[in-house]
Amino acid sequence: MVSLLKAEYKRLFSNVFFYVVLVLSVGVNLAVLIEELLVLKENFKLGEPDYYIYIDYYFCSNIIILLFVSMFFIPPFIGREFSDRVINNKVVSGAKRSNVFLAEFIVCSSALLIILAVADILVIVVSKIMTCGQPGSILDTPSLDLFVIKLGFAMALVANCALNVLLCMNIRSRVYSAIVVVMVYFVCTYASSAIYEAVLPEDTQIEIDREYFSLDCYGLYDTSDTAERKVSTSTQIHRAAMMEQRKINVKYEEAKGKELSGIKKYLLLFLNDVLPMNQYKNSINWSIAAEASPLFIRYMAYDIIITAILLAAGIYIFERRPLN
Repeated sequence: MVSLLKAEYKRLFSNVFFYVVLVLSVGVNLAVLIEELLVLKENFKLGEPDYYIYIDYYFCSNIIILLFVSMFFIPPFIGREFSDRVINNKVVSGAKRSNVFLAEFIVCSSALLIILAVADILVIVVSKIMTCGQPGSILDTPSLDLFVIKLGFAMALVANCALNVLLCMNIRSRVYSAIVVVMVYFVCTYASSAIYEAVLPEDTQIEIDREYFSLDCYGLYDTSDTAERKVSTSTQIHRAAMMEQRKINVKYEEAKGKELSGIKKYLLLFLNDVLPMNQYKNSINWSIAAEASPLFIRYMAYDIIITAILLAAGIYIFERRPLN
């Protein structure tokens, strides 16, 4: 197993395609962040809380980009192994099929996590540069909460990677596996949106927002005050906004599934907890409240179980299918 991993990591870090995907993924992530920062910088005074809330939000939400990147990176990366008969040679030389499968999964997961880590580091650096010398701070969410958020989304990414590796290792053709992975991605995305809307309808969200979200706290900002007063008032506004968001998030959780009943209710609530895109939709607003969703422990447990099931199923099929 160790020799397989060494060979796979060597192939990964010598693969030009990996670096192209890395640069493009990080570039898109930074482009989205910079565009939002420039808009916020134009529309809000830098001392107001919205500016910093959105830095935390975009720092936590780049998992969406990585889920999209996964379907473009994994099929060509694994497919080339089959077209070059590298995997065939590994099996013929005595490597266990289960070890070959796991090595591909570990390396593909590592590649995506490396891209995620590089993107996170550059988001922090760029945000620091663009907010240099301004009142307030970036990444106001406590370190522990940020760690839980990033870990939870990373585990969702790994679970998604396990699904893509299962498909690619058993389809084997670069073209066909790419087609199937893309189809599965869009089907899952559509299903996630439909499930989320059924569990928490948009009309219900609007009612909660109207009931609990108040703009009164923004009237506290007085542009005639001194700079010190602005910073102090900004902190008060920021805390008030976070408290409002916490109330909204709690109400969202209480409203989930209220309009459903019977087996359909429990099935949709379960899928709403399991699917990576739904985990993101259910928990990303908590980053605006500067804390991690209390559901992350449940999500991570589901991600671990789903990853284990997908790997077991993938190995089972891979061991029983002829390589040629």
